[in-house]
Amino acid sequence: MSDDTYDVDVNKALGALSALDGLEEQGRSLKEEYLGENARYTGWNGDAEHPDDYYRNTQPDEEKTVRSLSETLDAFPQAILAAKAALLASLGSIKGVHADVHDKIEKQKRIAEQKSKDYESDDSGDASGDDESGGGKH
Repeated sequence: MSDDTYDVDVNKALGALSALDGLEEQGRSLKEEYLGENARYTGWNGDAEHPDDYYRNTQPDEEKTVRSLSETLDAFPQAILAAKAALLASLGSIKGVHADVHDKIEKQKRIAEQKSKDYESDDSGDASGDDESGGGKH
């Protein structure tokens, strides 16, 4: 059951942000590496200029696989950039909330200090009869 609180470890968030650095470039290099390795196997299933049944049956799946994996590897850097943007936005929000709360605390401190000074200045110590304790002689 949720207690409706939000708790964040800013250092862990910063660590995650740091860990994401460079991963988008790694995603790009993975695609280049894959396409380079895949090129070594071009024609594994036959000759495009003289296709046989095996080539005609396997080539559509081969092209679909290469396209699908290439698109996935293209999306990887975008996903990393999106994750970094989300973390930065969260950290910015946390910073904003922290600043707002700090300002409100400081404002309340000033109000409390002023009320304390006002209370001290109102305490003149005279017995003007405002005492409702009924402490007179009977």
